[in-house]
Amino acid sequence: MMFLTSILLPMLLSAQSCLATRATVTNPFAAPCFRAENRSNSAGLPSCSEVQSNYTDRFFRLTSAGSYMNTQWETCQANGSQCLLDWADPSNLLAFETPRICEQGSVPLLTAEIENAQDVATALKRAKLLRMPVVVKNTGHDYKGRSSAPGSFSLWTHKLSDMSHHANFVPEGCDATVSAITIGAGVLTGDLLKFADTNNLTIVGGNDPTVGAAGGWLQGGGHSFISNTYGLGVDRVVQYRVVTADGQYLTASACRHQDLFWALRGGGGGTFGVVMEATVLADPKVPVQVALVSFNANDTTTRALWELVLENQLTWSASGWGGLVNQHQALYVNPILNSSAANASMHPLAEFASNLKDAVVKSVFIELPSYLSFFNTFITPSPAPVGENVALASRLIPASLLDSPDSRSDLLDALLASAANVSDIRIFSTTPFSFNSSSELTSVTPAWRTSVFHVVLDRVWNFNATKSDISDQYEALTASVGSLRDITPPASYQNEGDIHEPDHELAFWGDNYARLLSVKAKYDPDNLFDCWQCVGFKSDAPRFSCYI
Repeated sequence: MMFLTSILLPMLLSAQSCLATRATVTNPFAAPCFRAENRSNSAGLPSCSEVQSNYTDRFFRLTSAGSYMNTQWETCQANGSQCLLDWADPSNLLAFETPRICEQGSVPLLTAEIENAQDVATALKRAKLLRMPVVVKNTGHDYKGRSSAPGSFSLWTHKLSDMSHHANFVPEGCDATVSAITIGAGVLTGDLLKFADTNNLTIVGGNDPTVGAAGGWLQGGGHSFISNTYGLGVDRVVQYRVVTADGQYLTASACRHQDLFWALRGGGGGTFGVVMEATVLADPKVPVQVALVSFNANDTTTRALWELVLENQLTWSASGWGGLVNQHQALYVNPILNSSAANASMHPLAEFASNLKDAVVKSVFIELPSYLSFFNTFITPSPAPVGENVALASRLIPASLLDSPDSRSDLLDALLASAANVSDIRIFSTTPFSFNSSSELTSVTPAWRTSVFHVVLDRVWNFNATKSDISDQYEALTASVGSLRDITPPASYQNEGDIHEPDHELAFWGDNYARLLSVKAKYDPDNLFDCWQCVGFKSDAPRFSCYI
């Protein structure tokens, strides 16, 4: 890699006549704060003060090719190569003054900003010529480092931001028409929801305004606060346009390249090709009911809340409620019920809030005019950690565990045990539990269809953690989710899964994996698109040398 960086790479960067797509050197996000002699190029970078002021700002991070929302994926965790600030205090000199230096870590060496299909084909040729691993990046929200790699060539799709509504969309080769929105690969969830609302539509998107609506979120499954009623993101895709490893620009739908269409509906992002756009179902705009109770929690009140949720969730899900519960809050939204029916349905939660008395921080039971209103009021102001090193693990919880008092008790004990040694736990009721769809139509694990919860755990560390410290974090996370693994089938969400998930092929895709592997071999026989725990990945490949 030193030869590429010091000799061959500059020559190829200056020789644009043979390959039209212009690639640029990728600077780590925090580079401006390190001494000039320790960074390669400061041209066009924000100032150090701008980086410090916006270090944990997810919208600002979107503007940088070398920025990732969870910063361990900017580093080489195996050897300590990094260029990070202290997320708790970005002005902390200990993070960036001598002897600290800014090193490339896992930030790609080159980035090509993609604006059309030909850009992708040309960039892939260039990456092959340079013998550099390829990564596909949109917003940098990936929790498993799949859009970065040491010495890599990044295809950055953030400029693909077009959106259009079709009242009578016909997927290529098909006959039936549907109401749908076509979105470029760079469209953000917040922008998509706003566009849909303006057109009097409801759309399923990610749980943060800066999550890409057509990238890894969608291709990996895509859960939403309204997935219980409207389905996962992949349930709603009717067509993809994608550039495959050989540079072909293909349309994949239920009637064209059906095998690729199926694989892209849950097989994972950055695996089968570079998606340029997706067309997804759009439903009429409807008012939504919202229930929120937040409180100053202790062990007793958290246990009481979770007991209440486990007792009522099957009924709530059947009535259209989806949401999020943690140690100190329950937040639900419902696009089906009217106000009076919603209040009756959520009476147990309202009664719980009443019994908390002075411990209640907020108790809200209201109707809002649309899902966008709910999203902007309750989701956008509460982002997941950004600018921090964050590791995730998750588990899909089958509805059968809520059938009896004994099984609910076992689940409650497992949840409490899992929460005891993590930074945060989120109990999402965002599975497609009440959505009527055949599991054969998508490639996500069929366990999504029979699960009522998607539970996510995380652990966080700072810039000065050692390799041993980081390894301990991952091991502790794996151990924590083990309490849930012990009582559930092997099923987890690939986008938010443990990077050391045992038997990840089964956990992420169930019995779909063998078929996914055959589709991968057909469209990417040389495994050009490779990423951690993706279909066909080999953990001993050099591109994964920074994982621990």
